[in-house]
Amino acid sequence: GEEAMFSVTKAATLEEFISAFGTIVTLHQRRWNKVGYPGLFAERKFRKFQEEILRAFHSNGWLWCSTAVAGDGEAVASRLAFLFNGCLYDYLSGFDDAAPAAKRRPGLALLIRMIEDAVAASVATVDFLRGDEQYKFEMTSSSRNNWNLTVSHTAGQPVTKRLLLMMRFGGFLLRRERSLLGVQRREHGLVGSVGHYIRFRVPRLSKKLKQLRSSQ
Repeated sequence: GEEAMFSVTKAATLEEFISAFGTIVTLHQRRWNKVGYPGLFAERKFRKFQEEILRAFHSNGWLWCSTAVAGDGEAVASRLAFLFNGCLYDYLSGFDDAAPAAKRRPGLALLIRMIEDAVAASVATVDFLRGDEQYKFEMTSSSRNNWNLTVSHTAGQPVTKRLLLMMRFGGFLLRRERSLLGVQRREHGLVGSVGHYIRFRVPRLSKKLKQLRSSQ
């Protein structure tokens, strides 16, 4: 029906980019909070930092951003990309998976529009960045691997220094789990948060353990 249709608007001025970025933040946080994650912008400082980057990139002409708007005027998806050195980087997106227009895949429509704009501007490469989301392989079969190499010097360090490093890492893990539990509390209330947290975390921790075992 008509309620499922949407139109696409493209940001041009700095004010339009900042507004569209605000839409991305709202959609991103809503979706990731719903599934149990705090989201990239759980802390205000991260949004402020990226808004400063937007201003700097806009002055250099390095920004691309479009938003899909449903017939009722509500944004259902928005996508932000950075252009640099002949490559357009598909950086961040947000979408409302509960909106009637979601079945029309507005996020994919924005991705196609981004690629079309890149071709029109003679951009050599569009980089989807890391992640194995299905939509990326609907667009290309080409992929690259990123490798992390960690060199540990803890073996030759005093016991007290190694213990301090372990305590710091333990503190990081504790803060992360507290943040995840806080998301569940906001979404499901104090009584229901613990059960939702357990159902959310156990499958993911099990998956990580399997990945660690298979890599050994």
